[in-house]
Amino acid sequence: MNNRGVSLIIVLWVLVILAGICSSGIYISRLEIKKAKYQIDELKAFGFAKAGIESAIVCLYNDKNTYDAVNERWKEKPDMYTDFKLGGVMYSVVVEDEESKLNINTASKGMIEILLNAVGVNNKHEIVDSILDWKDSDSNPNPYGKENDYYQSLIPPRSCKNKPFDTIEELLLVKGFEDKNVLKEIENFITTYSIGRININTAQYEVLKTIPGIEESVVQKIIQYRRDMPFKSIDQLKSVIGDNVYSKINGFITLKSYNFRIKSRGRTGEISKTVEVIIEKEYDSMNLRYWREM
Repeated sequence: MNNRGVSLIIVLWVLVILAGICSSGIYISRLEIKKAKYQIDELKAFGFAKAGIESAIVCLYNDKNTYDAVNERWKEKPDMYTDFKLGGVMYSVVVEDEESKLNINTASKGMIEILLNAVGVNNKHEIVDSILDWKDSDSNPNPYGKENDYYQSLIPPRSCKNKPFDTIEELLLVKGFEDKNVLKEIENFITTYSIGRININTAQYEVLKTIPGIEESVVQKIIQYRRDMPFKSIDQLKSVIGDNVYSKINGFITLKSYNFRIKSRGRTGEISKTVEVIIEKEYDSMNLRYWREM
């Protein structure tokens, strides 16, 4: 082979290598562009999720009623809560009042048992006593509960908190909640953020039943009445359930809520971001108690 042939082969190989480098460069550039677009879409989705939170906070702030009910604008605001769109980005918002739930930190043993019965949870004795042992300040186990000795024997070991729960997810550390489905069964009915009283305008049937001194017939009266209108005053409530019943349940109920869980999901294309907060409403002050990004 002469020199001209060798030179031609070298040139051809150089062209092949350059073509490969160019192709790799183009591929890498496309990946970088996709990555940049993904990051921009993430920021858009996150921004809209936060916008949904702010929308709900404004709605709660503007609610000056002396009662809270599920048919109010803070709860159902279709023009701003359901797939609000702008420029190809949207958000959807869900608002729940925590006073519609049973506070596991302030609830008695009997109240927790009633809720577990109403929801249909098995092994209720172990679960109730273990909850009580986790949140009480002593080291003496209840008949079906567990204290620090049990938790220290686990792998890995952990300590029994002996303090109130910070979040309901903390229940997953408690004996009886090894199966995560147990928490899923009750998570919509419990909280750690309420004032400890149950809002009879917003609480579900399962939670209303936990009110000490309340009978099934009274629960049904409350549910039937509020289908048409909320309880706006104590006198209105007394006219439905009677003075005697009211005197029994007065210390466990409220007509107004003070803590609200807002969950907002922002979406653009296939990208979504969720922000969940707990807001405490106190007079004209809106205080952030919890923030989580997902």
